[in-house]
Amino acid sequence: MTAAARFGVRLRETSEMRRVSQLAGILWLTFATGGFSIQLSSRHWLLHPDAHLALQITSAGIGLVALLFGLLMSASFLERWWAPAALALFAASIVGLELAMVLTNYPDSGFIAIACPVIAILAFYVLVRWMA
Repeated sequence: MTAAARFGVRLRETSEMRRVSQLAGILWLTFATGGFSIQLSSRHWLLHPDAHLALQITSAGIGLVALLFGLLMSASFLERWWAPAALALFAASIVGLELAMVLTNYPDSGFIAIACPVIAILAFYVLVRWMA
């Protein structure tokens, strides 16, 4: 049993792993940019503005790491670390969305409304069905 199968992650070609990692990085950077724009334009709507800013900085960091993971890593490194990296990214996504809902005063913001289905679609592509 491979590590990916044990973790519940679908095996993919290296080129697909690169594209998915790059896409995840771009999505995280997009969410961080949206959070920064909320921070700048609607700071009065935020319950905890400083914690929200820290969350957006963390989101931007995760996005850069995921993007660089897809751009710079070798094929053998991608194959070895694909499953744990994918699961860590989804765990961070879930925690990040929950924190975003807690830190903002309005849980129906577009930032959160867009993030939920995008992460779910990505999960069904990357993970086996029972994990997604």
